[in-house]
Amino acid sequence: SNLIAKLSRPDRKTQENKFAIHFNIEYKEKMSFSEASLTKDAISTLVNMQSASADRSFEPTIQILNLKNVGPGKAGQEGQDRWRVILSDGVHFVQGMLATQLSALVEDGQLQQFSMIKIQDFMNNKIQDRNIIIILRIDILGTTDRKLGNPVDLQKAGNAGPNPASASAAAPMYNRTNTAHTPAAIGSPVKSNPYASPRNPYSPEKNRSSGGRAPIVAQGNSPGGTPITLISQLNMYQNRWTIKARVVTKSDIRTWSNAKGEGSLFSVELLDSSGMDIKATMFKDYVDKYYNFLQVGNVYTISGGKIKVANIKWNTCKSQYEMTLDAGAEIKLADDEGEIKSQSFDFTKIGDLEQVETGKVVDVIAIVQEISDVQSIMSKKNGKEMHK
Repeated sequence: SNLIAKLSRPDRKTQENKFAIHFNIEYKEKMSFSEASLTKDAISTLVNMQSASADRSFEPTIQILNLKNVGPGKAGQEGQDRWRVILSDGVHFVQGMLATQLSALVEDGQLQQFSMIKIQDFMNNKIQDRNIIIILRIDILGTTDRKLGNPVDLQKAGNAGPNPASASAAAPMYNRTNTAHTPAAIGSPVKSNPYASPRNPYSPEKNRSSGGRAPIVAQGNSPGGTPITLISQLNMYQNRWTIKARVVTKSDIRTWSNAKGEGSLFSVELLDSSGMDIKATMFKDYVDKYYNFLQVGNVYTISGGKIKVANIKWNTCKSQYEMTLDAGAEIKLADDEGEIKSQSFDFTKIGDLEQVETGKVVDVIAIVQEISDVQSIMSKKNGKEMHK
């Protein structure tokens, strides 16, 4: 009735037209999806894949049934909110988490309950026999005004497929409290954070196979008996982990000075027995602490660093994450048992370079056939002489 009253006022003719156009577009967007728009068996496929790298062609279309703000991560993450989501393919649903770089999509209203998204990158994290899909990159297709299909909890359904009788029992999983995300609810205070509770089964601090630590892939133990996590298994939602890796490169110390202050930094690239490498950076006081201690070729155990999504502009390592080693980090020299290579390459043939996307870093092995003389050229940008 409020809408009709606004549209009937003659002094708001201009606003009427704008509002009507906006309303029609939104209505069309909400009604343009059906259950057939969802990718068949998307949820079971996500659960059975370790990450998107297993099949880059798999970019399923799924529906967001619910979003819930579970508060910031552990202390020191500058209050970045994390969002828990329920993902559905119309037949099954599973729980997931948005990577922190996607939080802004929720906060500005682009991503909301019943949104339709295409998942372009993800990781599958198994915690206490439950799969948590960590969503790293998405394409928002639009939204609907309702839940599509009658999805049931995949964890409870197993491989039996949808069970209509269990749909009502599964519904409270994402509708038992009035916490469904709406634009008006953005920024509302969170009364409780189940991920921070020590008894929460989804907390990264609990894992049956690792004695209460973060999810571990068995790779052996450190000399002190601490389970070792593979670099390929690291993610931003683990609080406790220890890697064993070789330093394969170490940068020079770089300094900066600006209006905010001055400081220094250096980085190392770490390689483990799985062949995965990751970049680690140290700042200011920790440059003095670690620069001489970390030597190229040596093997170390490292724990307690802060993990974040890698900035691919400055990072050429295979891991999609990078770490900062600071006051919470612990680095120890480890025995070199020969299980970690000194270098890891993934060679691309010269003939295949044409198909490689621009800006991607590749390894090439080849014979140098000719070396030209140094030539001088004038830069069109600044008119300075340059050599090539």
